[in-house]
Amino acid sequence: MTKADPKDFLANERTFLAWIRTSIGLMAFGFVLERFALILRQFSFFLGKSELTEHALKQQGVSSGFGILLVEIGALMALFAYVDYRKTRQQLLKGDYNPARPLPLITMGFVVLLGVVLVLYLLYT
Repeated sequence: MTKADPKDFLANERTFLAWIRTSIGLMAFGFVLERFALILRQFSFFLGKSELTEHALKQQGVSSGFGILLVEIGALMALFAYVDYRKTRQQLLKGDYNPARPLPLITMGFVVLLGVVLVLYLLYT
């Protein structure tokens, strides 16, 4: 068993905080997306354009659901980041660090999927 260097613990904390920033970013983006259609609907109501209002109502359902999903995924990401942080900390304390973690791969896959969905959303709405 090797003694862990304090730099390793500090690096683990920095990594954890980076994951927390990423999860906050996802939650903020989800919140903005969820509220965007509501704002569009309110503007169309004040302008008195009923066809815009109907379109805004359709968009609100999609934007709202997708935005809420992003907020939930951001919250789950924060939870997974904490679990990963604790696991890494325990491994460092034992001197048995194993760097194989699925969180970066899962996040990358989700961000790519998110990008594809947003491009399709923008193209077809």
